[in-house]
Amino acid sequence: MLDNAANDAQPGAVRLAWKQWPGMQMNAGFDESLREAVPPGRKAVFLCRSGVRSIAAAKRATELGIEAYNILE
Repeated sequence: MLDNAANDAQPGAVRLAWKQWPGMQMNAGFDESLREAVPPGRKAVFLCRSGVRSIAAAKRATELGIEAYNILE
């Protein structure tokens, strides 16, 4: 699920859940939503509180052929 309405942190950013509450279930639409959000030839940057979900999401993006990076503080 893409969530552009709640985006007040970075212009142009898209919030896309890797896992969803409750139970931290995988987002079944992650691949499709990511392809929709990242145009061909563009890069993706992932960030989460602990870095665990964002590194997994960045790895998946790479598997999908998207150049992706995880942000660690």
